[in-house]
Amino acid sequence: MRLWQTIFVLIALWAALYLPGLGGPELKGEEGRRVLPAIEMLKSGEWILPEMEGQPYVRKPPLINWAVAASISAMGRVSEFSVRLPSALSVLGMALAGAVLLRGFIAGRSASTSDQAKAALVFGIMLLVHAGMFSKGRLAEIEALYVAVTGVACALWLHLWREQASPWLTFTLPWFWLGLGLLAKGPPHLLFFYGIVIAVLWKGRALRELWHPAHAAGIALMLGVFMPWAVAVKGKLAALNTETKAGATWIDQLTERFSFKQFDVVDWLTGPAWALLIILPWGLLLPFFWRRLVAVSAEADERDAAILNGLRWGVVVTAAAVLLIPATRPRFVQPLALPALALCAVVFWRGLPGVWSHWWNRLAVAAMMMLTLIGVTAPFFVPVLRDSRHNAMVASLATTGIALGVWRLWMKFRHVRPPLRPALATALVAVLLSAINAATLIPARTSREDTRPVGARISALVGQNHLTIINPGSTPSPLHWRFYLTPPHTVVRRWSEVPANTEFLLVPTRQADSPEQRERLIERMGFPQEIMRFTDALNNSFALWSRTPIEDAETKDTGRGPRVHAAPTPDE
Repeated sequence: MRLWQTIFVLIALWAALYLPGLGGPELKGEEGRRVLPAIEMLKSGEWILPEMEGQPYVRKPPLINWAVAASISAMGRVSEFSVRLPSALSVLGMALAGAVLLRGFIAGRSASTSDQAKAALVFGIMLLVHAGMFSKGRLAEIEALYVAVTGVACALWLHLWREQASPWLTFTLPWFWLGLGLLAKGPPHLLFFYGIVIAVLWKGRALRELWHPAHAAGIALMLGVFMPWAVAVKGKLAALNTETKAGATWIDQLTERFSFKQFDVVDWLTGPAWALLIILPWGLLLPFFWRRLVAVSAEADERDAAILNGLRWGVVVTAAAVLLIPATRPRFVQPLALPALALCAVVFWRGLPGVWSHWWNRLAVAAMMMLTLIGVTAPFFVPVLRDSRHNAMVASLATTGIALGVWRLWMKFRHVRPPLRPALATALVAVLLSAINAATLIPARTSREDTRPVGARISALVGQNHLTIINPGSTPSPLHWRFYLTPPHTVVRRWSEVPANTEFLLVPTRQADSPEQRERLIERMGFPQEIMRFTDALNNSFALWSRTPIEDAETKDTGRGPRVHAAPTPDE
């Protein structure tokens, strides 16, 4: 096997795993905070100071906003697919970088070029097919990009140090990626990166290398990537004469994690187990075969042994330090995914007993058969698809075809020698699972959506008239449904900022219910009628007021919020 074949297989596997159904689900969670500022950037041309809901947004650096905006611009349209594509591409980048850079380490010094390419394929599969990245790599959130740049920096440093490259390369090139990490989420990733680097240098008896001038140059390069934006955004905030301070905001977020206000003893005690779930299914290897790594390191050369033992200590100590923080979350240790999976790959390739390999192989076959059965029968039991016989038939035929194709591929791969065979079987199971998810589960969730329908309902009522939204909160709350608005609209913080051409006005209900504000709306601003009221998924409650009275407005209950007033749409 050649390296280019490995790269081709990994790209194909990534496409089969991450692209199906990527644009299906509505925006959820933190996606609004990453997508809405990106859309504002494209509208205003302001790329330095992100803005959300009419206010500066500096709770996080803007790398994910830039990536989302670039994806929208490249694809020429705003859609769930275009805003989530950067996260999926980040996963692919980390998988390819890790597989190419660490293939020699995974396979061992004495491995042939062909074996190194196969080891690269195993490691690449692990990076693509693990629970944490599969969930985050399909969302327009920070984690996938943040974990990817941290992983690339770690893989690049391990490769350069293992090959005894010049310190001016070893201690500078990875720091460029650390600079991107600063632009993604600030400095937390430095804890994970330096936790691995210091542990490896300690085990390699080379801690003095940290004092080399090249390390200072690398830090300067990292700051050189980050500081131009930091200085520029500070100047823009000062020019706006706002109380918002990016640095103070980040410090507040960090100190909150060390506070016991959000401490939950059950979550804290179960944190290590949940953290291990992030790298499932491969995390099953580490508890049972942790000691096998000691035997493998004893047979390795000096540099490989230092990396193996350093990764063991670095992963455990750094993860423990993070998980001991009172208000921590298991997902906070996700930047350790690449070094932890590198240990899994070494166990899988060099230290896995034959009986375990055989057992893993049989487990993968059983999982494929079970998922095939679920995929064929699920469409007939999913309520949304069951309502249409044609949908159920199409989904069943598609899933059956995928299952048969996977089975045919498995028959070809069954002659591949371990450990590549169980890795490929696991990848094929993941592809089937992704297909089932796209064909059945994602369509089924549309009946429970609570963001897209709000945007569609407002758009139907407003038409192409101008809409103004008043969102006066001191901390911007992402109005996810704004992503689905088709009418022209603006967001303001004050009543005095409402444009004169506004035909419809969305007002927070806590203000709309005030007698003074109702008088302002009706008498002074000329909005005589409330036509809709709703509470969105983030508990933001708004009332929609119209400048032109709608005589046939009627009250309807949508199950969201206390009540909804809405005029009938043309199809009613």
